[in-house]
Amino acid sequence: MHKKTLLISTAFIVLICFSLIIPATSLARSGKVGNPQPEGPLGQLTCIDKIDNDLDGNIDADDDDCKKELNAKVILVEFSDKLHRQQHNKRYYEKKIISDLVSYHKENSFGQVILQESFDFITPNHGEWFKLENKKEDDYDDGSDKGDIQQFFADVISLVESATSFRLSALDEKKDVLIIVYSEAWNDRTAWPIKGPLTTCAALWYKTDGVITKCSEGNYKEAGLSIIFLSENNKFSTWAHEIGHTIGAFDLYEAGNVSKWGLMGKGWGKNPPHMTSYMKWSLQWLNYNSIEYGTYWINSLVTSNFGDYVQRYVINEDKYYVLEVRTNDIQYSDWDRYAPNDALVLYQVDESGEEPNINIPSYGVLKAKKSFKDIFLKVRKSFTDCDNNVKFTALEVDKSNNKYQIKVKIEKTEPEDCD
Repeated sequence: MHKKTLLISTAFIVLICFSLIIPATSLARSGKVGNPQPEGPLGQLTCIDKIDNDLDGNIDADDDDCKKELNAKVILVEFSDKLHRQQHNKRYYEKKIISDLVSYHKENSFGQVILQESFDFITPNHGEWFKLENKKEDDYDDGSDKGDIQQFFADVISLVESATSFRLSALDEKKDVLIIVYSEAWNDRTAWPIKGPLTTCAALWYKTDGVITKCSEGNYKEAGLSIIFLSENNKFSTWAHEIGHTIGAFDLYEAGNVSKWGLMGKGWGKNPPHMTSYMKWSLQWLNYNSIEYGTYWINSLVTSNFGDYVQRYVINEDKYYVLEVRTNDIQYSDWDRYAPNDALVLYQVDESGEEPNINIPSYGVLKAKKSFKDIFLKVRKSFTDCDNNVKFTALEVDKSNNKYQIKVKIEKTEPEDCD
């Protein structure tokens, strides 16, 4: 994902390099304790509600600003010195990537994200790939650590508009996503891509004045058209991650160590698991419920429904734990089966700074019954936070009624716990 290949293996889209990537129509929430409410005041849209707060005749979850319908336009473009791989044609992307994108984001979002099943490929008169005849990849090396992304984008749009009826100005900022796939040289002997001069930024906006703006350099409410740049060799997981940015998700690998536990982390390989419950709450698909010392059943992420409650243990105004149960049992999910383990995952959330920090503490993955391999995965039955006088213990698993739940005990630490 961080690959320094021509502008972005990680791709470009609307919003954030390190922070919240939220398109103009997204209503992602602040994570401050006390701010989120299960119901919005009358007359104010709150996506998670199942009532008509904004008085438009529809329950809020069905409003256009809450359901995200995306129409993707795809442009394939190669450099004069780096031709695309022969097998990378329209059919390849439709078969290997696009059908899975539709399925993944529908399941992950409880049906709130709807990708058109057939992406619109913009093609030249002959073939499927446009060619920058007089441009080599190195022509976009401007000596910076990012390369000349702006010029590359301008050249691609100029080429496509001169050869087709496509017009960038005709795209709908609310519903259209422009995906530019660029050719990437390969070393035949090692079968690894050769890095180009342009690095990727997680998300950018295309403004109406033609300027591409880095997410962190502007107000997300002024975001324009979502643009994604991808290498021809990027796998499904990268496409899914970058589409995640267009709906308001932000990079958790920049905000902590979530890693393989969520789509907005990293390191998951070809197929990613679901977004974390923290991210789904931020996107207004789930609610929060604060819990104290006691014993609770925590339902798994994949057997939860839209509007259900994520449990959190609050430390203070800015810090709290999110308790998340995950299962990679295929009977529950097509996609969260790629989660690393069946476990209770503890996320330490710190929102005292400008950007949230979300970390899984060492030994913060808990199981009621450990297997031999769990010893090597830093999985335990209990986790103790001596600084905040709290201990979490996984007690048992329940798989009845099509649910996957783990019972957890939250208690005050004893002196012997912290010796």
